[in-house]
Amino acid sequence: ETGEAVLIFDDTKIMPTADPAKAWTGVNNPANFLPLPRDVIRHYVRRDAATFRRPGWLVVANTDARFAMDLFDAAYDVAESRPRGTYTAYRLVPRNAR
Repeated sequence: ETGEAVLIFDDTKIMPTADPAKAWTGVNNPANFLPLPRDVIRHYVRRDAATFRRPGWLVVANTDARFAMDLFDAAYDVAESRPRGTYTAYRLVPRNAR
């Protein structure tokens, strides 16, 4: 609906095809980042929010929501959430984009 890029955060570590011009975070696949310490991931999230300055969708398995949101709340506000079964989609807006 919004045309913004989507990041899927769950155990399958699927990376949907996206237009690079619509990127809102460099944390584009949990498989690349989950082995890193949380503070390092948060650093990337904050840096990307400052660089891209775009909103995007984070689709999270409800079992991983607390962990995922802990990583992104360092730089983003939740503008909207849409629960759908075992997943919730969060539209995240960078704090520095206002």
